[in-house]
Amino acid sequence: MGNLMEMNKNGRKGLSKLGARLLSSVSAEKRSDVFTVKDAQELSGMDGQKLRRLLFSLKKNKWIETIERGKYLILPL
Repeated sequence: MGNLMEMNKNGRKGLSKLGARLLSSVSAEKRSDVFTVKDAQELSGMDGQKLRRLLFSLKKNKWIETIERGKYLILPL
């Protein structure tokens, strides 16, 4: 599957395996669609530049939205 770069009907581009894993972990572990950078660090084991790039990509491709600095909302399918 990998990273599908086709846009779907919501205007989203594909979701990478790493992005899918993070969003699934947040939904399952927190039982919420809202998460913080700290949550993402703890659930993914990533930090620093790699995590920032992943969050930027998820936001750019319309999988998440910033609620406030460091806090994100997973957008519904």
